[in-house]
Amino acid sequence: MIAEPPTTSIDVLKAKDCPAGASYHSIHNHDLFQTVEEKNTNPALRDLDEKQRETAQMLSKAGLSSVAIYSYLYSECKETNTPVTFTKADIYNQFNRGHSVLDCSNVLKYLHSRYVDNRYLPYDVDMSADGIMDRLFFVLGDGMKTFGTSDTRIIIYDTKHGTNRYGFKIGMFVTVDGNGCTEVLAGSVIRSEDEESFSWVFNCFIRYFRDSPKIVFTDSDGAMAAAISSTWANTTHLLCSFHLWKNFYEHIHPLFTGDHENWKEVSSMWWFLAKQTDMSCKYMFDSCFAVLVNFVEIHGKTSDENKNKQLKWLDGLKHKKTNGLHAIPGVTVL
Repeated sequence: MIAEPPTTSIDVLKAKDCPAGASYHSIHNHDLFQTVEEKNTNPALRDLDEKQRETAQMLSKAGLSSVAIYSYLYSECKETNTPVTFTKADIYNQFNRGHSVLDCSNVLKYLHSRYVDNRYLPYDVDMSADGIMDRLFFVLGDGMKTFGTSDTRIIIYDTKHGTNRYGFKIGMFVTVDGNGCTEVLAGSVIRSEDEESFSWVFNCFIRYFRDSPKIVFTDSDGAMAAAISSTWANTTHLLCSFHLWKNFYEHIHPLFTGDHENWKEVSSMWWFLAKQTDMSCKYMFDSCFAVLVNFVEIHGKTSDENKNKQLKWLDGLKHKKTNGLHAIPGVTVL
């Protein structure tokens, strides 16, 4: 979300010693990069990369316990000098073969009683053929009022998986109200992160909020993007810079393992592109991105095969700026 700071704040920022060419738009009040140790203290930042998840799923299907899966992944990280971005609890929650069946009767009773007391707090549930909850959608307090009185109607939708013993994924629809405060409008709980489930959730949103958002920020989930395209046809879909950064770190950081100075340089290039919102930056984007790619190609230290693979990924990231997503003039999805 982009907000114009008060004039007094802008004057204070302009009075500071800023780098040449910087503006108050590119000044951040906290470090955007965190160490692995700092990230591991926050469950929202811990995760497995695509290869680790694939390996863990294979080992789980082969019958290995969550402890054995953790030991294997941990040893592999140490052998390849890769940061360990997961804990034993994360592996247990995601790959415990003894996942319990969720008895949602108490939850539904609570949601129903809440709805009886307040008609502005509706909910919807989708049950499987054997009577097990597959999907749940619920509106939170003042959510409908906040959305209905908003001129911008910009939301962020994000899901988190593997954080409970039942294997469900919780998602939240979040916006910023007229006072600059973060507001959670509604939530969803789904068993599978597939297009059908996301479409069901987004249709529930339209049913109760009477409209789709004007702009939605999400991660790069393909099923989510397809569901947005089919259910929220008039919504501009942009990608969240935080999730793109996680993907960028996963793919590009291994090329700079042990090379702190060059990694700092390439990450600064990426965040420069991510944070610029002036119209002029729209016309500079391709050339700036080319400089970043050239830097990775020259200074990235790994096998030619792996480097070429990551350069190909970077090229795909660049094309996400417009391909398959709506775009706002002057604003990149980064």
